[in-house]
Amino acid sequence: MSRNDQCDCASLEDEAMLQRYQDLLGWPITTSPDGATLRAGDRACAAYLPIGLAGEVQAILRLRMLDGPVVLVPGRQHRWMLLATPSDENPVPPRPVPGVDLRVITEGLIALPPSSTAHGPLRWVVAPSLSRPWLPPLSAVVAAVGAAVSVS
Repeated sequence: MSRNDQCDCASLEDEAMLQRYQDLLGWPITTSPDGATLRAGDRACAAYLPIGLAGEVQAILRLRMLDGPVVLVPGRQHRWMLLATPSDENPVPPRPVPGVDLRVITEGLIALPPSSTAHGPLRWVVAPSLSRPWLPPLSAVVAAVGAAVSVS
């Protein structure tokens, strides 16, 4: 198989993934040469955490049967991005858990695999599931962050 054939295969896999986001999961996806983005707003948002803390948060959410998709975001310090559903009733304060490096994105665009950053490609840690196409509530993610920090 030539190098071009490999690129075509990856492109087909990417297209299939994007189609899955849109058709099967119902996510409003925008595509560009850089990858795929999900518009943050009433249907989706994201919580960025350092990997160690994010792993603890994901474990707490899993125990509560509220875990959802997680993306590895490469960088100087890799982070996990937990996808969630925002809560209309309780807007998230700028520092939802004091002293914790938690960034919440409720507006703008959320990059999804197969997107890339200057530090490398985004990858699924926990891919979206067709059997559970919903996202956990952001309030549950923030509560799990608080629980993980209080246990540490």
